[in-house]
Amino acid sequence: MMTKVICIEGMTSTGKTTLVAKISEFLNKKNKTNLIVYEKAYESFKQIISKWSNEGRNEQFSKEFILDVAKARGEVHEKYLLPLIGKIDYLIFDRCFYTSAIYQANKNFSVDNIININLASGAIKPNFGVILLCSAETVLCRAKVRDDKKYYNNYTIDEILAKIERRRKLYIELAQKHPELYLIDHEGTEDEMFEIAKNKLGL
Repeated sequence: MMTKVICIEGMTSTGKTTLVAKISEFLNKKNKTNLIVYEKAYESFKQIISKWSNEGRNEQFSKEFILDVAKARGEVHEKYLLPLIGKIDYLIFDRCFYTSAIYQANKNFSVDNIININLASGAIKPNFGVILLCSAETVLCRAKVRDDKKYYNNYTIDEILAKIERRRKLYIELAQKHPELYLIDHEGTEDEMFEIAKNKLGL
């Protein structure tokens, strides 16, 4: 059995988790074994993200933090995910190191620097992925609605238009550099997004 590794990346509130669930449901109906991977659910990775959150969710990411995240990710992949390669049909990441790189990138570390650090630390590289984008204004509106309804314990990371626009630009550049990633810049319905992603991923 050849395991296909796919990832769903993208900006806050673009429907990533909904899309992941739809893909998994679709694969289940085709009798394809699959696992949805939320890296933050695994202890070593969860610990470092929780520590960052508890310390105020600082966005001035240090070299130490970037390396620690990559190391924790590599440990999770080696311990829990690599043993599944060849045993199930699909691993489906609800975000992975690509999005970490977008958020952590700064004047000292480029997006590709951070991706390479994660790969060198043992992260599994997806075969294919999609990046979900929409306008910065839509992201800001959806994030506010999500936070107001308290869907999550923590509020969305400090979302202002300038930061959202910067991340949007970085995601577009990421897709241009990495042919394994397909950009979906679309504000349609959940079903429309799923159909586009399904075709892009060859499901």
